[in-house]
Amino acid sequence: MNKIDGEICPVCFTKNLTLIEDKQNIPHFGEIYIMSMSCSECGFRKSDVDSEENRGPVKYELEVSDVKDMSIRVVRGSEATIKFPEFRVTVEPNNASNGYVANVEKVFDDLLKILNMQKEDEESKIKKKKLRQMVDLLLDVKEGKAKATLVIEDPTGVSTIISEKAKKSSLNVKKKK
Repeated sequence: MNKIDGEICPVCFTKNLTLIEDKQNIPHFGEIYIMSMSCSECGFRKSDVDSEENRGPVKYELEVSDVKDMSIRVVRGSEATIKFPEFRVTVEPNNASNGYVANVEKVFDDLLKILNMQKEDEESKIKKKKLRQMVDLLLDVKEGKAKATLVIEDPTGVSTIISEKAKKSSLNVKKKK
């Protein structure tokens, strides 16, 4: 693991930024680099995951149908889009996106936070009720009482879902003109 302290923070411009790079071997995937930066002054944080091997644009689909599926490993690069078709939710990458190595439960917990925030902010009773139903369905999925699909699309090929159940396909990426 490489650690560098005292770098200049891109947010508050103080020399309180710590950079960390760690190389890990993920079974059935290979070598990855986990990079993070954090500022002790302003609290800025950013992390990403990169693969040692160039894999090309990729799409993974996983039907989550059992409580055991919650422990399936997920590697998400910061440029990956995550989709939850049953919930009609897409999490697009942006400047604040972080890469991570986690499990399906963490990905669904992130969705739960999004749905709960939307539910709290929603003024329409009809939309609020629909969001409540989505939260209930998601909780059922986490307990293995319902099914849902997790889709990860990564133009960089860094992301993966490490499971025999996951369907891998090439991702068609439109080239920018």
